[in-house]
Amino acid sequence: MNIGISNDIFKGNGSIAFNVRDSFNSNKRLVTTFGSDFTSDLELQYRVRQINLSLTYRFNQKQHRGKKGN
Repeated sequence: MNIGISNDIFKGNGSIAFNVRDSFNSNKRLVTTFGSDFTSDLELQYRVRQINLSLTYRFNQKQHRGKKGN
């Protein structure tokens, strides 16, 4: 499960975001192989948990104004 949150900052000229991929660290698989004289257990994790924090600032961002009617 992925979760994230973001918020506008600097009077709307920027944003900050925090995201977590595989928040419960549940993207794991267990593989067991049986042979005539062995047993092999293998735990696979395709993607590890990732935590991201990003800050975006928009330079020269102009305010959007509504169209003027005729």
